[in-house]
Amino acid sequence: TSTGDQTARSGLVAGAFLVVVAVCTNTLCGQSTAADRSVDSIQQSIQAGNLTEAFRQVSGALALRPNDARLLNLSGVIHAQRKEFKEAREDFERAVAFAPGLTAAWQNLARSCQLGMGGDSAASQCAAHAWGRVLAAQADDPEARFSLAAIYEREGKYDASLSEIKKLPADEAGRAPALALECADWASLGRLRQVTAARIRPDDD
Repeated sequence: TSTGDQTARSGLVAGAFLVVVAVCTNTLCGQSTAADRSVDSIQQSIQAGNLTEAFRQVSGALALRPNDARLLNLSGVIHAQRKEFKEAREDFERAVAFAPGLTAAWQNLARSCQLGMGGDSAASQCAAHAWGRVLAAQADDPEARFSLAAIYEREGKYDASLSEIKKLPADEAGRAPALALECADWASLGRLRQVTAARIRPDDD
């Protein structure tokens, strides 16, 4: 297991799906007030930790609106918090298919694919593509930038990984996970001087 894989996966397991960000996008805002209230209610149930009630609500809402990307994203979040990662990934994939502009669903798809990488090259490609879509919408997203760097390091694309690390904000680039990843990249390239330079850089933490 690579350094980037270990650091990225440990961060994901710690609670990547705890924050529900099923926001209204331009393509979705025209839905009815009742639909918006339904989404809000489901989010509140998830945030309160009542996954049984949240799943009951989202299942009922999806029976009426099976193509609602916000509902699919929330369903995926519920599955992910239950550690049902296969079902979560399927929901996130459907969400981005119906609403390619829903960045929250791309973020959650990227996280679910990254958790399932292991020896699965398709999951790695899925995560890289999804994080790329997040960065296309939010170029300053540090999680997306670091995660993409970690995926590249895992795939042996060390120059590409370093390129992503260089785009991190200074405070993020100075944190231990990013420094460890940078050292791993330079070491894999046989650039020991750069490894030393990265190690002595002050850590903002």
